[in-house]
Amino acid sequence: SLPSRVQMEYERQRQVEEEKLKTLLTERSKLVEERCATKLQARWRILKAAKYELQRRREGAAANRIKRRFQYFIEKKKERSATMIQSLFRMAFAINDYRSFKRERLWWFRASRILATTAQRLWRGFKGRSRYRRVYEMATCPDPSKAKNVAFWEKCQADSYPPKRQLGIYAEYTLSGHPITWTERNLTKRHGVFFRDVSFYANTITKRASWEKPKGWTFKDQREYYVLRVQTFWRARAVRKRIRLLVKAQTLLERANSEELEKTKMDITTLCNYTLHVHIVTHDYDRARDLYGRILEYMDNRGVDNAFVLYSYAIFGAVTNEEDWQDINDFVQRARLADDRWKKRKKLNHNDQSSTRSSYDIATASFFLQAVRSEEDVGENWHNYAVCQML
Repeated sequence: SLPSRVQMEYERQRQVEEEKLKTLLTERSKLVEERCATKLQARWRILKAAKYELQRRREGAAANRIKRRFQYFIEKKKERSATMIQSLFRMAFAINDYRSFKRERLWWFRASRILATTAQRLWRGFKGRSRYRRVYEMATCPDPSKAKNVAFWEKCQADSYPPKRQLGIYAEYTLSGHPITWTERNLTKRHGVFFRDVSFYANTITKRASWEKPKGWTFKDQREYYVLRVQTFWRARAVRKRIRLLVKAQTLLERANSEELEKTKMDITTLCNYTLHVHIVTHDYDRARDLYGRILEYMDNRGVDNAFVLYSYAIFGAVTNEEDWQDINDFVQRARLADDRWKKRKKLNHNDQSSTRSSYDIATASFFLQAVRSEEDVGENWHNYAVCQML
């Protein structure tokens, strides 16, 4: 029998629904495939990127290692080359110094270095042995902090009397005593040796001993140490200033000795140095009198007092008795005022607040002291130096 109209309609709807379901399943399968492909690609890219990053790190580390090795090799080559060049230069300078008759200077330098090294080695050895002896005595002697050992340490104090030094109620003793003469030192031994540099400290009232130094004593020693250091630095500074002064003085004396009178007509500074050289070194007072007249005339025309000229002429007038003492005192007072103005101007220009040196110190060191060292005309040299120190 033929299908009815309703059945045909149902069949047609079923076919449409099947087509829709197939289309939906197809699209979903494509979407799943696409998502799976994306995830696989992402995972693959992550693995590839990680592998690439690891490879880059390995290559970077290897490159850095190669660079360090190469840089180390280059630095070593540079160091060896620099050392070789320095060695060649030192050898050339040493040969030149030796051939320039500086053997005695080089020998003295080498002897001073050997002496310094030997003294340092002996001092370090002595300090090391002293520390060892102190540690050994501290380990072998009874503990002074315990009450049962008081009698032993009282006996040590009696044997070591008199104390090496004393501060307040505390005293510093040396084990086996502190002998004064070498005979006593050689007769008294401790453990078969002559060295007695192990000290201990005791309270003179309670007789309690200790290896440690009292606090007040430590502060006093530190203060003395720093005071000594400051004094050492100050003396070194004074010596350096004195050496620079003597070097300038020697240079000034050599230049004044080599100058000629024709040149002094052109330069007033050289004329002043040459005048003082004629006065102090050669003692040609007649010639010095004319030269002093020229520099005094130049100073008067300039209108400003000069301490060097005034001091020099005051000394010349006192030595030759050509000026009254009132006039000499006037010259000295004017020179001091000019010297004070020079110091203030120097402090203002160079910002030197510690400069107290006179402008005539270089002249004193170069002409007067050098003349005193000479064996010719000793009386005149000392006369000029005495007048210089007096004025």
